[in-house]
Amino acid sequence: ALYKHLGMGHPSNTLPDSHPQHPKTPLPFPASKFVPWAAPKLLPLTVTLLCGSVCIATVPGEPTVMAGAQIENAIKGSVKGISEVIVLGFCGDYAGYWVTANEFDAQMYEGSSMLFGRRGVDVLTEKLVGLARQVSVGGGGK
Repeated sequence: ALYKHLGMGHPSNTLPDSHPQHPKTPLPFPASKFVPWAAPKLLPLTVTLLCGSVCIATVPGEPTVMAGAQIENAIKGSVKGISEVIVLGFCGDYAGYWVTANEFDAQMYEGSSMLFGRRGVDVLTEKLVGLARQVSVGGGGK
């Protein structure tokens, strides 16, 4: 896997029992349920169109590269007339890391720090796609 090639360590579920980071079992519920004060209740999301075909989608926190790619692909694949998507992090508020379900399952640093659980970025993606549809020139999906 890429993380081994880059020398970035191993997912905690692959480490031997004797390793200090093993086991790091994912919570069966979002961390925000355990520490409700740590997660904002409302998050600002913005989608802006430039020249009718370039979409800027904002994320209130730090999306991983894979989370950003998921958002980009979902908007491009769902909204008519959008040829380019720019995903910007650290916009409007800070709600920690945004990771894909696979990254959450691996429980590397970002995945283990995700406040909104395994499906958090999926819900974020759905909301951003909905906003992109509302502001798109064609006014809807593909």
